[in-house]
Amino acid sequence: MEKEYQETIGLKSKAVVDGYRDFIFVNRFGNLQHQGTLNKTLRRIIRDCNYDVLDKERIDVEIAKAIYTGMVTDTGVFKYSN
Repeated sequence: MEKEYQETIGLKSKAVVDGYRDFIFVNRFGNLQHQGTLNKTLRRIIRDCNYDVLDKERIDVEIAKAIYTGMVTDTGVFKYSN
């Protein structure tokens, strides 16, 4: 997908490393991405995925508590007590 996009916009890797060429992770000038930039991006992706998972687990726990305490039925209808 990324490679197809780069071909569409005319972005081509300029770097040659140990005989390897045609890299996908290049910057807007066609040079290789710096290791620090890639590491930072990967850390951000991992962080965001972990937040999504933890947030979903938190919501699931809150729903389970509501069902257990009788505040919501199994069909998801909230009961209001006066």
